[in-house]
Amino acid sequence: MLVPPTTGCLLVKRGGSSITRSVPKPVVVVDKREPARYPLTRLGNWIAGVQPDTVEAGGYSVVGMPGLLALKRLSLPDLLAAMAGEREVLLGICQRLAGCR
Repeated sequence: MLVPPTTGCLLVKRGGSSITRSVPKPVVVVDKREPARYPLTRLGNWIAGVQPDTVEAGGYSVVGMPGLLALKRLSLPDLLAAMAGEREVLLGICQRLAGCR
């Protein structure tokens, strides 16, 4: 069950003043090989858009930040399979994600 996103806009403050207008919304990069993509289109208040591309570490990142931010989603059956029988694959994914700052 998905929790609905907030309807309010993102508010960014620095030093007590709003700087929201000067902070661009990120464009999320979704790996083209991701079999069941998370439905990001409903997050229009938070992101500027979605761009399919190849993500080296994980399945999701942000345009211009592939070495800084990565996210890998695993379903519970995939996680259990990776831990039990495909441990080397899981460790490889973790090492690639750890390479992000």
